[in-house]
Amino acid sequence: TIIHAASILVSIGAFYIYSILYNSLCVTWFGLPSTYWVIQHAMSTPTYWLASFLSIVVALLP
Repeated sequence: TIIHAASILVSIGAFYIYSILYNSLCVTWFGLPSTYWVIQHAMSTPTYWLASFLSIVVALLP
């Protein structure tokens, strides 16, 4: 239905917005390495999008 499709799109959009905002900040927590600009770099490669697409297709297989 429309409500289900909208909730899925909002969920995916919220994930990407959060990921981009979180990875745009240079934050180090508890001595762990920073994730600064990781998602932006990953999203610029075709490998990221291919892996995302293939994982969706495989998840939907019967």
